[in-house]
Amino acid sequence: MAKKTKSRSSPKQQKNTQKRNSSPSPTNGNAADSHALNSFLMQTTGFKMLDGNGYDDGGLADLQLLFDLEDCFQKKMLGVKYFNALRLDELPRAKEGPLSRLNRRDQKLALAALLYQSQEESHSVFVDSVDGQEDRKTIEYRTNRLNQAKDALVRSLSLQETSCVAVTLSELCKRQLALKGKCGAIEALQYAEKALLVAGEGSWSISDVALEGSTFFNKSKMPGLANKASLRLRPLRLSQLCRRQALTQRGNALVAL
Repeated sequence: MAKKTKSRSSPKQQKNTQKRNSSPSPTNGNAADSHALNSFLMQTTGFKMLDGNGYDDGGLADLQLLFDLEDCFQKKMLGVKYFNALRLDELPRAKEGPLSRLNRRDQKLALAALLYQSQEESHSVFVDSVDGQEDRKTIEYRTNRLNQAKDALVRSLSLQETSCVAVTLSELCKRQLALKGKCGAIEALQYAEKALLVAGEGSWSISDVALEGSTFFNKSKMPGLANKASLRLRPLRLSQLCRRQALTQRGNALVAL
């Protein structure tokens, strides 16, 4: 009986094998997945991980995950039916108003512009900048920014993008404080609490999140971003990103009380 011999690979093949074995494991199919860092990339950026050691890299990848411009989650949910729904214009989007002519992706881009086009309120820690001495232009600007966030909430609900709803509620909290300071703290806190509900493990009512006077939306329940039903389609990181913003603004509202 012939003795079996092990085939020996060449040094080049061994090097390639070692390279493959040492490469990072693939992500969960989301290009926006990021990894923990041992320290901040810059002194002014970076956030502590909520469920582990280190700091996340954040940045553009997180924005892509929050707004899902490629509709990855809708594609996962609908499968091959997605493209038929896209062709028939049956995907959720605003079909009335000034943005009705835009497709779903362009409406998301317009939404992102409403939320991130200005850096005036970019500080993370609450600073009471309302002293009653603001000039007319400052008040008009901050009022307009708050109204833009309210418009963004309506758009987020029309798109049925849960992460956009959570982010917008956090922005409403921040801009409410920027406009009214301590006088707007209670209403700002309510926005932050709703953002935490949307990002959490339970469910939330569209009609409860919609602003007063909005009769367009029904009372249907939606799963939170950390709900098991949501995690079948979305990574847990999406909930963590939204919770981080909501917790930051909730803290600011509590300080302002």
